[in-house]
Order: sequence, then C-alpha cells, then structure tokens
Amino acid sequence: MTGKRTDVVVIGAGVVGVACAYYAAAAGARVRVLDQRRIAGGASYGNAGLLVPSHCEPLSSPGIVARGLRELLNPDGAFTLRPRPDLGFARWLLAFRRHCNEGHYRRALEIHTRLNRISNTCHEELAARGGDQYGYQRRGLLCPFFSAKALAVAERYTQRMRPLGIEFQVLGPNQVRSLEPSIQGPLVGATFGVADGRIDPCAFVHWLAHRAEELGVAIAAETEVFGFDRGRRRVTTVVTSRGRLAADQVVIAAGAWTPLLTRLLHRRLPIEAAKGYSITYQHAGQAPQIPVLLEEAAVAVTPLGDSVRLAGTLELAGLDLGIRRRRADAVERNGKERIRGSHDWQPEEIWSGLRPCTPDGLPVLGRLGGYDNVFVAGGHATKGMSQGPGTGKLLAELLGGAAIGALADQLSPRRFRSW
Repeated sequence: MTGKRTDVVVIGAGVVGVACAYYAAAAGARVRVLDQRRIAGGASYGNAGLLVPSHCEPLSSPGIVARGLRELLNPDGAFTLRPRPDLGFARWLLAFRRHCNEGHYRRALEIHTRLNRISNTCHEELAARGGDQYGYQRRGLLCPFFSAKALAVAERYTQRMRPLGIEFQVLGPNQVRSLEPSIQGPLVGATFGVADGRIDPCAFVHWLAHRAEELGVAIAAETEVFGFDRGRRRVTTVVTSRGRLAADQVVIAAGAWTPLLTRLLHRRLPIEAAKGYSITYQHAGQAPQIPVLLEEAAVAVTPLGDSVRLAGTLELAGLDLGIRRRRADAVERNGKERIRGSHDWQPEEIWSGLRPCTPDGLPVLGRLGGYDNVFVAGGHATKGMSQGPGTGKLLAELLGGAAIGALADQLSPRRFRSW
C-alpha cells in the first residue's frame, strides 16, 4: 500500500463508512476503505436491522435519567453502566444529563426527522436496485404495550410527531392480535410505524460494499490505522499496518473507535461505546411476520427470512465486547416472554456490538476542527442502520464542497470544540 495515493480514504467499513465510500465514488472520487477487522465487522453485523424513520427521539431525552437509575438497580434491566476511573466518561455522563431537557429534545426530534427523511430516500433508491438481496421490507413496525402508562407515553409521542410528517396508527388489543398473532400477554394496545421496515444488516452492508467496488472503491480489511502524518492543517498520509497511504481527504467513520483515531490528531470527540446484544435463531417457528419493538423491555424482534433475531440492552462499559451471560439471558427472556411459541427456538448465534453514542444524542457529521481535509461521520447510537446511507450521501456532498443546509452546523463535530 505504501506509495499509493487516493482522493478519499475512509476509515471504517461499517454501514456509515461503506455508504460514505459508495456515494463519494458515485460522485467520481477515487476511494479506498480501511478497516481493522472486516466489512460489517462491528455494530453493523448483528444489530436488529430496523429501518425506523418514525423513531426520531435522541438517547438523551427527558425522563431517561430517571428510567436509567431505576434500571441500574435491576441487574437484568435494559440499561446498565459499568463505572470506571475515566475523566472523559464522567464528563460524558454530565453532558448527557445536561441534554436531557425538553428544549434539546424538541430540537433533536426535528434534526433526526430531517436526517431520517434523507436516508429513507436513499434506502428506497438502493432497494430498487437490490433490496431482495438483503431482505428489504417495508411492512411497518409494531410496538405493543402491556401497561396503560407506557401506551399513553407512546401516544403522546405519536401526536407530537404528526406535525413533522411522521405517520403512526394507534391500535387496540384486537387489532394488534389480528395484525400479528404471535404477540402474547396482557395487551393494552400498540403503536404502528407505517413507514418502518427492516433489512438483514450484514447482508446490506456487504451488498453496498460490492456496489461501491463496482464503482472502483478498494476495500482493505484487517488494516489497522495507528497514525497520521500532518502538515499545514492537513493530514498528508494515513499510517497503517500495511504501510502508508497518501490521501487528499480522510473520513473517519470507525464507529465506537472513532475517538481513538481523532485523538491521534489531538482532537477529542465525546463518543462512548454502548454495548448491545443480539440472539439469532434459525428455523424459528411461529415467529412474527413483521418487526416488533417491545419498548417496555427494550428488545426488538426482527424476522429475517427463516430466522428471527432478538436484540436489545444498552451497556455503557467502554470498548468491551465481552458477552455477559446474564445480559444475554435477559434479552432472550424478555423477548420470548411476549412471543407465542418462542420457547422452542434454539440460538444459532449470540453476538455483542458497540453502538457509538454522543452526549447530545445526535450524530457527528462534518469537518474535524483544525483540519481542512479530515471529516468525521458517526455517533448514530441505535439509528446507524436507518441513517447510514443518508449520512454517507451528505458526507460525499461535503467532500465535494457542496452545502448541506442547517445540518452542517447541527451535526458538526465542532460543536464539541471545548471538549
């Protein structure tokens, strides 16, 4: 690799990095993608695969702190925090708490709605080319509720999203059972995201990577980036385990590992890793026919062909990919509890991945402060699969010198300049 030069180097071969490469190459750039593991080797591999333009809430929202504290007292709860002697983590938690207010929540809803709309269009265009190859479906997302209080909260959310153009249906128990007979338990009702859907996430990223390669993108797996050569507000060379690579522009889209790379450039980004788990079952009888989100248990149930996947939990534990049996068992128990016939399902794969989370619940997209040719794309938390293509398209426009409107300031990494 030493001595080669390219227009754009993208670091990270997850959904965001591959989308950045695809759209940059479609615009005419020579692009090379580097990843320390493989294509879709991180959070893009085993997540729920939900496409949820209806879900615009930031992780930092009013009430989440109180819920999180309750969950912390429950060893099997959906949220957990593993304390560690890390000043940056403590600052992240304090910043997260500051953003859990109504004003920021309202602003974030509008920003996520705009980004979701852009990405939704990208997903539809890509699916027209090959959606059957990665399980693309738009049959909605069912969110059943088993307590009147939880349903009331969900109904209030649907009401405030209507003026933003997000369509929901509110269903009674009989309508829920008619739509999805596999749901069991003391139902009180449900919301139904009409425009939502699902894909096989790993298959989608590999499909998009192949389309990128057809446009001339070179993808180098098992290639670790551990340094940059710099000069006059620019990165001149990316230093990797396979040699040096000269580039005109660099995109850091490495998911939860993004802050490690920006630190090499003496820039700190407050992105924390939040571990999630999934369990995939082959030949699962009586599985739901449409995606189901059990919000009270924070578990998603996604049908994937002849398989079904349970995915959930949010564990702030740093860059730790270890599977804790108690957490995986909780996902399985909480998911199976509400799905009829699921006791017969046998796990084929148990997986954990790290979601990159910012303290304000918004992604990072734009030029890295202090550098004219380094860009960052990441921090999507649980929305990466939904927002990945739109993020890649917007980033490619920035690489080409185009304006992307208000999102440029709203998502810029420079909003963390004091970090």
